[in-house]
Amino acid sequence: MKLDDVLPIRVQRYWFHLPITFVLSTAYAAIFGFGGALIIGVFFGRFINFSLLKPLAFITIFDWLLWRNVIPRLAHWFWQCDLDHDTLQITTFTGKKISLSRSEIVSFNESPPFSVLTGLDKEIKLNWTVFPVKERLIVSYWLTRWVPKTALPIEYQEKFDQRKTFANDIESFKKDTFQAASSRSTIRTIRILFIIFGLGAVFLGLYVTYTQPGLDTIAAGLLFVILGVYLSASRWLDTTPFTISIDEHNLQLLSNRKQQIWLWNDIEVMQIRFPSGRLSEMKLWANGRIYDLPIAYLDNLDQFIHILNRQAYAREIPFYIWKE
Repeated sequence: MKLDDVLPIRVQRYWFHLPITFVLSTAYAAIFGFGGALIIGVFFGRFINFSLLKPLAFITIFDWLLWRNVIPRLAHWFWQCDLDHDTLQITTFTGKKISLSRSEIVSFNESPPFSVLTGLDKEIKLNWTVFPVKERLIVSYWLTRWVPKTALPIEYQEKFDQRKTFANDIESFKKDTFQAASSRSTIRTIRILFIIFGLGAVFLGLYVTYTQPGLDTIAAGLLFVILGVYLSASRWLDTTPFTISIDEHNLQLLSNRKQQIWLWNDIEVMQIRFPSGRLSEMKLWANGRIYDLPIAYLDNLDQFIHILNRQAYAREIPFYIWKE
């Protein structure tokens, strides 16, 4: 895949995206703030004789999540972002259109969650939290290949020079193969662990409700019961044995339920995440759809990621690995 194959790119945000973003993020902060306040009140209320303990806990958790998730999304909000062969243009929150031609750009800097493109007399600050996930991955990948090389940081310039130097090796990456089945022992272990955690949460919820009867403790106990049932049921249903394979033509997933094949030319972007405290996740976008691959159950996960990374690198498929 080449830059000319994906341009032009348009990312459109509509009026309802802004209130939805605000409401969902605020509701997320409120729910976790309420749950956290209940749990803190139940477990620490007997040690700290302070009538404002739960409200203070709620306000603290709510404000922290609001600051972490809502404020960054609203800063430098845009309604439309267009990237074509010659120009990058955004429509700001106030409806103002700012554009930079490719030849105008003198510097490109990353300052998460922003990318800053500076021209001779103006700059564009792209807020990546405003983008949908797929478009964020695609645009951020191709943008560094669109910006003039002289405007890029040194590490980007060296990376692109290295690609030209090892062109023959890169072509050989396309012939890499890989095949592995999910580990039944890993699946069994994960199922047992989640059932133990789930039953433990249910027991804790029932215990708290029984030993400390009251509206708050009943609500807190109910939260633990719901969490326990979710942990046990979701992980049991999400551990179907499968086989995954990579060759020069496609990426393939075969399970008891169905077979899925993605040709390399059809894959738009791939992402692997290692969320803190949770199992690794993989998503890929192909033919306008999103797919989840259960890679957490591969014993040789490192080899799979290594081969997949080489294939993506050789074929210029945006591929991101996040460790949180």
